[in-house]
Amino acid sequence: MYGFYAWASDRIGERGIVAFISNSSFIEAKGFDGFRKVVAQEFQEFGLSI
Repeated sequence: MYGFYAWASDRIGERGIVAFISNSSFIEAKGFDGFRKVVAQEFQEFGLSI
């Protein structure tokens, strides 16, 4: 999963949108800890819709 976001963020540069659709486990699961950290570091804005 990280590879896709690295690839996508390289392609969009400073302008663009990358989407991720998941169930609530993305918010609560320990398995996504690293992914949430990478997203927070890589992107300027992060929107969450529940």
